[in-house]
Amino acid sequence: MILSLQGKEQQRDDSEAYLFGNCKFLITLKNGNIITHDKLSFGQRRLLAFLYYAACNPDVLIADELTNGLHHEWIAACADELMKRQSFVATQNPLLLDYLPIETVQDAETAFIQCRLVEKDGKEWMHWRNTSPEEASRFWESYESGVQYISEILRTEGLW
Repeated sequence: MILSLQGKEQQRDDSEAYLFGNCKFLITLKNGNIITHDKLSFGQRRLLAFLYYAACNPDVLIADELTNGLHHEWIAACADELMKRQSFVATQNPLLLDYLPIETVQDAETAFIQCRLVEKDGKEWMHWRNTSPEEASRFWESYESGVQYISEILRTEGLW
């Protein structure tokens, strides 16, 4: 893949900013044909954007609804990138969670942070919390049996 950037450097305030216009990704297919990113499907564009973002951010990734429009192989590739660095992922689709490597009960305790709406003083508030040790133990027992996917266990245990 070749990235073609055209633009000019500009100075703004006290910091440097680089503006690039007319950016194009050129993709070489197995048969040697070259296409531009505008010929990709919605999911292919999302995958390309995420992988480019991951390449530019070797330490931390932040992703929101990463699985939308992606095939299972592509989700696995994204999960591999997430595992290489600290990652913060928000999702309403439990599919991505099935690709997480949960190898110990401690992983189960630290991997998930839940957000729920709770009512307090007549108002709804977002309540964030980690998985408790007891919940992690129940999760781990189910997960270790290998019968259910992570997403199914989280729903069954009321953690989703």
